[in-house]
Amino acid sequence: QEQRNRLVAWARGARRPGDLTRAPQPPVINNSRWEIGEPDLIVQAAEVEKIPATGFIPYRFVDLPYVFPEDTWVQSLELMPQNRRVVHHALLSIKRPGAERDPDRDTLIATAPGMPPVTLPEGTALKIPKGSQLSLILHYVTTGKEEEDRISAGLRFPRTPVMRQARYMIFEQTTFSIPPGEPHHREAVMRLMPQDVIPLIFILHTHLRGKDMAVFAEYPDGKSETLIALPNYDFYWQLYYWLEPGVRIFPKYTRVRVVAHYDNSRFNAYNPDHTRWVTWGPQTH
Repeated sequence: QEQRNRLVAWARGARRPGDLTRAPQPPVINNSRWEIGEPDLIVQAAEVEKIPATGFIPYRFVDLPYVFPEDTWVQSLELMPQNRRVVHHALLSIKRPGAERDPDRDTLIATAPGMPPVTLPEGTALKIPKGSQLSLILHYVTTGKEEEDRISAGLRFPRTPVMRQARYMIFEQTTFSIPPGEPHHREAVMRLMPQDVIPLIFILHTHLRGKDMAVFAEYPDGKSETLIALPNYDFYWQLYYWLEPGVRIFPKYTRVRVVAHYDNSRFNAYNPDHTRWVTWGPQTH
């Protein structure tokens, strides 16, 4: 209350400035249409995607028309559809010449409802190998009328020396089967850290029956902890969950476990059909 009274008295009085040497720097206004700021490289899809008025649309796979002439480090990434109404989500990956796609090695960024672009901490960057292209997996939805979209990828390069390479680790469970009417179906997946890892970010994703999700670490010395718990998952508002860089480390052989629950009951307002068995699939229905 004392602090509140002080603020009120300041507002009602002369509003004299304090010690301006202690003031923070004013924010830098970003006038770019890109949230990451104006990219150093913009690569646009070569063709316009035609979206029909109705029906379910299979995933579309689009290679962007640019081949990286050298190994390239990227600190910020953003995907920009021309028509966000029709983009359910998009996934940007590296397409290495003559190599099969490795989700851990090649994932760069995803965009989905509520999901911001990626800007990594100073000194940390993703690596795109020489000779590679960028490849998109596009999931479009219909709106009741014919639509078009042409997506672009924006990249910003590091301004300081790169000391650490960022990589994704995908924790995916594709063999589950959720019974009809089940209100609290549990699924879990675990991965062993192959080397020392500094965790930066969690991206939690499920579909309309997703109820909650949590991530746990089990360390080689026997200790364990909860890293993140999302008790009320919302498909329509997906976020990145950042850890403070460098505060935590997963030593080699740490077990990281992800546990999720699904609500396939009639009490789930988002459930398309509570009478069906539910298995893995890319479409939300």
